[in-house]
Amino acid sequence: MPRAVLASRLKTLVAADVMTRVAGERHLEYELTDKGTALWPVVLSLTSWGDDFCAPGGPRRLFRHAADNGQVDRWGRCDACGRPVSAADTIVAPGLGLEPPADDDSWVTTALTRPHRLLEPLRAADASVVP
Repeated sequence: MPRAVLASRLKTLVAADVMTRVAGERHLEYELTDKGTALWPVVLSLTSWGDDFCAPGGPRRLFRHAADNGQVDRWGRCDACGRPVSAADTIVAPGLGLEPPADDDSWVTTALTRPHRLLEPLRAADASVVP
């Protein structure tokens, strides 16, 4: 995505109080606000819809409960313990429908193909970890 488009979208999300800018290790970063975190059930629902109707190769992403590795269902509950799982307690892992990263993909795209905890910042080192 062009930087100008990304910058415009981030600016809109900050203005809507969905994200906020915070000091990072070397530059400003963006974090979800409480308002942004509250969108997790909507994102999960839209992802499930996409998996059902637009993912012939299977889901691109799988969601797991960090506490017990149970799968998070479309309603946000863990199939192992039955509890609702917040975004902060969710691990995202590649599903069958996710293509491996190409050699010329950005480190962010590559890092997103590795299991990682939602709401925790990705770092360039995350892209080099072997799955």
